[in-house]
Amino acid sequence: MYLTKKRTNFMFPKHFNINMIIHKKILLLIFLTSSFLSFGQLNVIANRPEATYQIGEQMYFEVTSPSSSEINYSIIYDDKTPVISNGTVKVTSSGTARIPFTLNTAGFVICNVSQDDNFSKAGAGFSPYNIMPFEDEPSDFDQFWNGMKAQLATIPMDAQVYFLSETQYSKTYKMSLANIEGRRVYGYITIPKGDAPYPAVLTVPPYGNGADHVRPEPFLAEVGGFISVTISIHNADPAVGDPNAYMPNDVSTKEGNYYRFGLMGAVRAIDYIYTMPEFDGQNLAVTGISQGGGLSISVAGLDSRVDVLACGIPALCQNSALKYGRASDNPYFVFTSRVTVGTAVHEAATVHATKYYDAMNFAKRFHGPSLMSMSLEDTVCPTDAVFAANNQLIGKKIIVQERELGHDIHYFWAGRFNFFKNYFNMIPPITSIDTKEGHFIDVGGDLTTSINASVALSGVTKFENVVNVDFPVKWSKVSGPGKISFSNNSNRTTTATFSKKGDYLIKMEAIDDALLLDDVDQRRVIMIDYLKVHVN
Repeated sequence: MYLTKKRTNFMFPKHFNINMIIHKKILLLIFLTSSFLSFGQLNVIANRPEATYQIGEQMYFEVTSPSSSEINYSIIYDDKTPVISNGTVKVTSSGTARIPFTLNTAGFVICNVSQDDNFSKAGAGFSPYNIMPFEDEPSDFDQFWNGMKAQLATIPMDAQVYFLSETQYSKTYKMSLANIEGRRVYGYITIPKGDAPYPAVLTVPPYGNGADHVRPEPFLAEVGGFISVTISIHNADPAVGDPNAYMPNDVSTKEGNYYRFGLMGAVRAIDYIYTMPEFDGQNLAVTGISQGGGLSISVAGLDSRVDVLACGIPALCQNSALKYGRASDNPYFVFTSRVTVGTAVHEAATVHATKYYDAMNFAKRFHGPSLMSMSLEDTVCPTDAVFAANNQLIGKKIIVQERELGHDIHYFWAGRFNFFKNYFNMIPPITSIDTKEGHFIDVGGDLTTSINASVALSGVTKFENVVNVDFPVKWSKVSGPGKISFSNNSNRTTTATFSKKGDYLIKMEAIDDALLLDDVDQRRVIMIDYLKVHVN
């Protein structure tokens, strides 16, 4: 058993951004206070700090309480799937009760415990890299989306851009661009004051449709040195809101899904970014959280002009999973079909149609660097679904697992700045706020070798731009026709031999668990990079 003070979830304001870092002492006090208040209450936690196990491995959820009584528990994938296991366990005020659990398939689960009116939850994962799609993507996936982009390309951009405000360091404009089917995409552009050209960041929105559900992000411009573009996915000025948002929406057809307008709106915003004289013409990131997280993955796979992806607690992943009794992501297309229509025909049509909108299918088409933040107690965007999408990303990636958060993010706001600094030349107008470089991994370029000949492999891991040799690493085979033999798969520098000719994909994984026992963070950072090897 290990001890930690389990904090209550602290939800950042909807439009919180990195400028709140300057209040980090206040935030730390809030977190420590919430930790103190929750200390001594009913608490459940996995018996390993990393809360990660192998398929079929015995683990325990450990329960503590200040009062002795019987505890009710249930273990689920999410709150819309059948209960995997439930029961009761006796806990004493001076001891720890253990709930044994084994999962014989790859996935993440959540354990809920209750005692009178007190509740607690904890997450755990089993062989997460083995979580795969439950359904194949449609054979005409690319054809459909190429057709949508071709349709958009025939529509004049009709850019309407108006000055909104300025500071000492940036200027902000309102923007409206023509979209498909007579609609428009609305948003804001903030341009740094300084020496152009600049890289750009497109921010796609979380769920919402009220007034000011989308706002400018001048901090990305002023502290990051980016052209910052934020868009709504609705057909109305975001300052006013859209009472007709998310309508019409027929989730049982690929042509009727409302997110079609949002994705085409994002492509149109990128079209406009590429016309801006202030843009450097080549360095573009897309970012978002929740709904925006899923949309940002989708945009990255949909538009080859996107270079870097940063998303938090993403929605729209593993859409068909509920058909198999597993956690599907918000907006729960199959669940909606069941409760609103309730026929097998409509559900089957929904399963098929929403595969065109599954971020998991877009993820496999993006090969650039990615940052993805996820929370193990999240039932809105469950890690069981989110990790399935992450497994489709083949490129340098940083995975941040917040062990004791629900649908919330802690590290992501500052972390995306740290992440961007590894890939963009950021020359911001404001230099007094210190942003860091975060985690980084690199295994070099693709290689060619011969059968049964050794090839040298070498990987580098960094933290805050300093080479780190303490993070444990592991080399492994992802795919390929034969067996790979590593001289030592836990060394950064090793050799590999291949038993058959063909193309192989290798990955190096490094893990930073330093903050798992921290009273505030309880965060795990996983770094992964991939290497292609052709064997003659």
